Amino acid sequence: MSASRLDLSGVVGAEIAAAPVKAFLDAHAGAAVDIHVNSPGGFVFEGLEIYNAVRDHGQVTMIVDSLAASAASLIAMGAERIVMKPGALMMIHRAAAMTLGNAEDHRQSADVLDKIDNQVVGIYASRSGMTRKRVADLLDKESWFNGEEATAAGLADQAEEASSGNDAPARASLNFKVDIRNLYRNPPRALFALLAKDIDSMTTPKTAPNPEAAPADVTGDILSRAATARLSAVETAEIVAKAGGNIEKARDLIIDAMAARDTQPRVVVGNDAGGDPDGHAAAIGEAIAAKLAGRTAAGPFAGMTAPALAGEWLRGRGVTLRSHDATSIVRQAMGTRQPFMNGPGFHTTSDFPTILGDQMQKSLANLFAAAESGASKIAGVGTMPDFRERSIGKLSSFPELLALGEGGEIKWGTLEESGEKISVATFARALSISFELLVNDNLGGVQRSLRDIAFAATNLKAKLIIDALLTTAMSDGKTLFHADHANIVTGDGADKPTVPSLDAVRQLMRQQKAIDGTTVLGLSPRTILVPSSLETQAQIVATATTPVSTADVNPFSGLAVAVEPRLDAVDATSWYGFVDPAVLPAVEFDTLEGTPVPRLEIADPADFSRLGAAYRVWWAAGAAPVEYRAAVKNPGA
Repeated sequence: MSASRLDLSGVVGAEIAAAPVKAFLDAHAGAAVDIHVNSPGGFVFEGLEIYNAVRDHGQVTMIVDSLAASAASLIAMGAERIVMKPGALMMIHRAAAMTLGNAEDHRQSADVLDKIDNQVVGIYASRSGMTRKRVADLLDKESWFNGEEATAAGLADQAEEASSGNDAPARASLNFKVDIRNLYRNPPRALFALLAKDIDSMTTPKTAPNPEAAPADVTGDILSRAATARLSAVETAEIVAKAGGNIEKARDLIIDAMAARDTQPRVVVGNDAGGDPDGHAAAIGEAIAAKLAGRTAAGPFAGMTAPALAGEWLRGRGVTLRSHDATSIVRQAMGTRQPFMNGPGFHTTSDFPTILGDQMQKSLANLFAAAESGASKIAGVGTMPDFRERSIGKLSSFPELLALGEGGEIKWGTLEESGEKISVATFARALSISFELLVNDNLGGVQRSLRDIAFAATNLKAKLIIDALLTTAMSDGKTLFHADHANIVTGDGADKPTVPSLDAVRQLMRQQKAIDGTTVLGLSPRTILVPSSLETQAQIVATATTPVSTADVNPFSGLAVAVEPRLDAVDATSWYGFVDPAVLPAVEFDTLEGTPVPRLEIADPADFSRLGAAYRVWWAAGAAPVEYRAAVKNPGA
């Protein structure tokens, strides 16, 4: 049975609106759906609303039939899977607005745009795995991607192959109610060629050259082609002189120059202007990520060895390989610091360790997420701007609302405040990628090291949370679970997880009072945390059943069970109930701003003595008990 289909075509905020999209998704709740998109973009807030609806639905395949630009590409990021049809294009850029008013009005508008861009950068970075800085740079340039490039960059999951040689979107599919030629700063020629026949294609002309063409036009064409081929100024001047105004001869000379410069095949993931270093880098990054994960890569570099990928990286940056054996290529890619020209600026060949590190960071983040323990499920999360200890403010319940008299006077109440303290500390470990490992194409060894680091980070997080739960003193000098906090079950209710023992946990939690000592909070457990010794029993009592009579009803079916095997060594009989941490966390786990997962970076990029690359993995994190009313301990049988 095929998935239900929704077509989104037109301007976001006009022909494409959030309300009908949400109605469609609601009508297909829990079911997989296909959404076909073809849009030049539109209003960012409408796009964000649709993005969130798509993301919340979960089972959405977004199919870009022709164009997903601006806000439309943002919508696509919410899908579980993104497919680029043959010839389809995707574009990402910064938000824009028109402001009418004085200087302050324009400043306020700029502030709003900065906030929008900050959110949008996070969405693209989360979906693609790119760093926020990398995404911000792409947005600055108004970046366009064909299917292959979008997939390599992590902005899509699949690029369908064309059944014919035509790799451009159909003209009819771009017939929007706005003239899209004036919407973009940096559109690819493939897009404009569909809308204006007078825009030349960047491909080789299939018709004979026009002998009447002005010499200046021919020279300009030759210069453009030579720049695309990354020829030097000297090579370009020689070709212009030898071609004598003949574009076909110039083309042959350019091909000969490229062949003479590098005898190895040069693979470039290019845009319509003839060469895209960023797309090329993204494709190599995807191939490295695939090798780390032990899967087959998509794109032009599928199946290449690590030395071959290093060679492609160098060639894609305009660097001539000094030799073509694996040892020399890896040495040149990892150890050389010779500057070379790439477009308007200088870069260095040491960028290859950076792209390797970027992919290792992505892999580490994925491995860390997969290894998360049960303790992570009961903790609230936060960020710290620096390493200084901060107070976590807690306010009592708001004073009761009083009837408003005829005079309309509002009575003032007071809020009582108390706070717990939390800070983060740094944890680190070094990781070296040896010269020999890369020559031997053993990136699987790197992945095993990353897996070890991920497990170490998971253990660290669990230990910090468990210590906060069981041993760290709160501001009153007592641990989270204490008789004075009225959050430890006693008497007959103290038992392994059963309906009566869960009821005892719930009753204690329901009767917890706010700081004022009188206002009942009425909390209830959302998750129980158990050692592995109680896992099966907890799953039994939390499993939904079909009752035959009212006596068989399980009021706790659907309760979330989090298993933390590290608790077995501490206390194999006790278990714990927690309020949803999104509502009221008992423990907070904080990381330094910008490091929600362990950070991997080059340890010393300027170390000329090292053949290979060294990386450091560090993480600044901490945990603290923040609210004893949000947790109850059952000591078990």
